Amino acid sequence: MRFAYRWLNRVNSAIVGLSILAVVAMMVQVSLDVASKYLFNFPIPLTLEAVSHFYMVALIFLPLGFVTRKRGHIGVDLFTQKLTASRRALFDAFGGVLGVVYLALLVWFTTAEAAHQTRIRETWETAFGYVEVWPARWLVPAGCVFMLAWLVLLAADDLRFGLTGRRWLPQEGADARPDDGAAPRDLPPAQ
Repeated sequence: MRFAYRWLNRVNSAIVGLSILAVVAMMVQVSLDVASKYLFNFPIPLTLEAVSHFYMVALIFLPLGFVTRKRGHIGVDLFTQKLTASRRALFDAFGGVLGVVYLALLVWFTTAEAAHQTRIRETWETAFGYVEVWPARWLVPAGCVFMLAWLVLLAADDLRFGLTGRRWLPQEGADARPDDGAAPRDLPPAQ
């Protein structure tokens, strides 16, 4: 379990790096496009297509594994906040199992769609000709696969903690609570 955690952490770092590169490339291209449009009356060709079909897709889907690892998705604990840590972990494990099923279906269908678009060589018609956009279709299942992998690890860890009171994985992000075996947070001294 810890080996999978370390391996996924390394791969996740590389994928987040790709997301950061996509953001930087998008900022540079859009800035140059605006400057070129207003200074020289000549916008940079294919900026809209690059931003909407490549940069934004990478920015949204590639970091999903990172967000899942940090337990950074929106969660509502209105009904579970008074439960013990082990019971809360069992609820999290149940939600994780549901998420795994949903994500497995999402990976299946987005991969099938990406394969179909690759076979037909999906293109967009622009004022400058045709642009192949099918490679961007593979960013969606790639991001979802890493989210799925993290969700499987976290659900298994939550289930273990709910049943035995011990965790395999270190806790971080929103889930790091003192009663979950994590180190207590630094609190200001009492006055």
